[in-house]
Amino acid sequence: IQTKSSDEIPIEIQNSKRSVLKCGMRITALRDINHLDGTFHCQLAIIYKWNDPANIGKPIGSVINFDQDKMEGEQGSWFPIPRIENAQGELLQFKDTIGKPTILNSETGEAKFTQILSGKFVNVMDLRNFPFDVQCLEIRIRFPHGQDRCRIESLPMSATSSSSVVFENSTMLLDWDIRSANILTEYPKQQKDGKLQLAKPQFRLVIPLERAWWHHVLHIVIVVAGLTTCNFYAFFLPFDDLSGRSQIILTLLLTVIATKFLVKEQLPAVPFVTPLDMYTYGAMSFFALAIIETAAVSTMVGDKDGKKTDNICSYLWLALWLSFNIWWVVYISRIVAKNTAFLSPVEIRAGSYRAPSISA
Repeated sequence: IQTKSSDEIPIEIQNSKRSVLKCGMRITALRDINHLDGTFHCQLAIIYKWNDPANIGKPIGSVINFDQDKMEGEQGSWFPIPRIENAQGELLQFKDTIGKPTILNSETGEAKFTQILSGKFVNVMDLRNFPFDVQCLEIRIRFPHGQDRCRIESLPMSATSSSSVVFENSTMLLDWDIRSANILTEYPKQQKDGKLQLAKPQFRLVIPLERAWWHHVLHIVIVVAGLTTCNFYAFFLPFDDLSGRSQIILTLLLTVIATKFLVKEQLPAVPFVTPLDMYTYGAMSFFALAIIETAAVSTMVGDKDGKKTDNICSYLWLALWLSFNIWWVVYISRIVAKNTAFLSPVEIRAGSYRAPSISA
């Protein structure tokens, strides 16, 4: 399916006599974001507003009765029948409460109704940059019954802001930072009989999230960095003390391995190497270098040149370790910068939902 944004409203929609349908959302709960199975729990209220000439003259607050068989309201009045879907297009199962459509303005025929949703939604997540990843949670609202010629717009939720999505104060996530959510309006076109034809319009709720990565840096990266740096202490022992140096290096290596196993349950089981894996395995390689240096200098170099060679190798090891850390910090800085650009309102409206990836 090819889609067009609200900036490219089809001619048949522009010339339509149907009313403009506006949509705004109030999110009351967002939790249980599971990156393993790509699910999240969301509770929200969706507010729909529209003008209908058939409602002109009706008392304010009066209810619009709807005929399910004729798919229209009393006296030819109209109101939207939403269909809630995943980002992948499947119909979801959730608790759904639809309020009764009521008249807001008898002179313009403006009407409104509220839909309350609470359920588990599916959203594929890109974890290649874990834990420096960003995600865009998405819920689609389609209108399969009679809204094929309806123009749709986002509805500002307050008089002081143009935002169409608001979060309740109780909506807090410990592992994520919520960015500015958006409601995107789209007019899809689908292939039929060899031609592109206008399909039903749709709203897309997009909630951009950035993972709070400092937790992983403090509890994994800093610990591994400190233990690896302690390897340099082994070089202060005599260069021919193979047993003493090896004991220090191997003890520190086992500590790093134990740390990795302790935090394993907090990390996603993915078939690729993440930036966190790059750092952990890179640090382990420096343990191997320290062992190789110790064995080589103590067995291959004579007593006369052993001390000098050992000093050169030890400071070379330290220089390489510092260079590796600088490279990794620059690499992560580029990912974070890409994430910032990816989460900008311009990119969100452009529909770029795939998290950015930086090559090493």
